Amino acid sequence: MSKELVTASESGLYLNLFHDDAVEVIERLRETHADSEGRAYLLRLNFIIEELGAKWEAKRDLVFDHLKTSFERKFPEPNWCVKINDDSFLAVILTLGQHKGALAATELWSSACQFFVGNSSHAVLPLFEAIAADVDRMRLVPIDLKTYSIVPKRVRFTKPWHREPRRGPSQSKKIL
Repeated sequence: MSKELVTASESGLYLNLFHDDAVEVIERLRETHADSEGRAYLLRLNFIIEELGAKWEAKRDLVFDHLKTSFERKFPEPNWCVKINDDSFLAVILTLGQHKGALAATELWSSACQFFVGNSSHAVLPLFEAIAADVDRMRLVPIDLKTYSIVPKRVRFTKPWHREPRRGPSQSKKIL
């Protein structure tokens, strides 16, 4: 019986996690609220795998080391990253906003493509928002940077008076 990494259902795409650390990765996503804040980005490496062809087996570890080193050089703690499967890399960028984090994850993927493959201008960007769905799988939401929201989806307001009022100096409580 073959295990499928990505499955589609009525509620969306799901990435099944088959390695030993799957539960820890999902727990860490939930503890940091990275998935609920839209700051967990999954990069699929299918383009690099296809371009490298038979060389992928020999270069797989180098590609993941390159991604991890580039990430850690640019984003110190509390940001974190991990290899998910043989074709996926998870970048959790807590110190940037949702849109800037997605751009930074795109830059990681582009740098790996440039280093290992060369020209990647004809590739479709394999960037997904990763959301913890179960102890051994993530829901994937494709990200299109042209339409990706700068305001998080979970905080949209329908009417201006739904926003929390800000207190200015004249509205703050005076302490006597």
